[in-house]
Amino acid sequence: MIAGRYPDAERSLQRALALDSHNHNAKWQLSNSILCATGDIRGALAAADGDAPVLKLQRVTLLTYERKYAEALALLDSVPDTADNFGSGSGAGPKAIAQAELYRRMGDIGHARPLYAQALPQIRAQLAQLRGVNQALQWNYLAAAELGLGNTAQGLDALAKSKAVIKDSHDNVYGPIATEMIAALYAEARRSDLAVPLLAQALATPGIGAYYAPVLLWLDPAWDPIRHGSSFQALPRKYAKYKPAVMPVAETSISTAPAPALAAP
Repeated sequence: MIAGRYPDAERSLQRALALDSHNHNAKWQLSNSILCATGDIRGALAAADGDAPVLKLQRVTLLTYERKYAEALALLDSVPDTADNFGSGSGAGPKAIAQAELYRRMGDIGHARPLYAQALPQIRAQLAQLRGVNQALQWNYLAAAELGLGNTAQGLDALAKSKAVIKDSHDNVYGPIATEMIAALYAEARRSDLAVPLLAQALATPGIGAYYAPVLLWLDPAWDPIRHGSSFQALPRKYAKYKPAVMPVAETSISTAPAPALAAP
């Protein structure tokens, strides 16, 4: 998967599941390899069938790519808010942030803001305990909460700290994932001038293939605010070999209020 050889990865994961059909990690990775290979969200959803939290969270991500935010939120609510599922080492981030992001995508800022505020103390308390890319991801969650609350300066500061940690980590597998997340936060704030260079940097690092692939540029709603800009449109042409066979259709939003624009750092 790191090398982008998704059909080979699928064969290995199918073999793992033939040996142990209850291997939830293999099911999650198989789902992600299907998604990253072709952008087949339906196929990836079928591969992630099951009640294990890791599989439910994978389906939340896939439903988000389909713009089925209410369905994703209902599934997310069914995942217990434990350290294993949403702790600093889980990679999923605080549950309140995930819920707030879905409400924000639905346009329901009234439900999103209290969740962003709820997550802030937890995120801040864990920052000092983390190192390397895990700390960078935590700064990203802090930035998401601050920006979601309209605290632009604090959000920008958190993103700057995240970029510094990533640079110092020299991590070519998880570093690009954290960098892609920073780009997504800039994109959601409609700052393509900040988002596109970071996204291009992440896509050019081979290690990103374990979790994210160029085909997702067509699917990921994080890029919707900047999708029609010429600088962003150059990225799928350069990195994505083809469009997914099925493209998602956005749900009707509760509100169409735009995200606040960020000042240049």
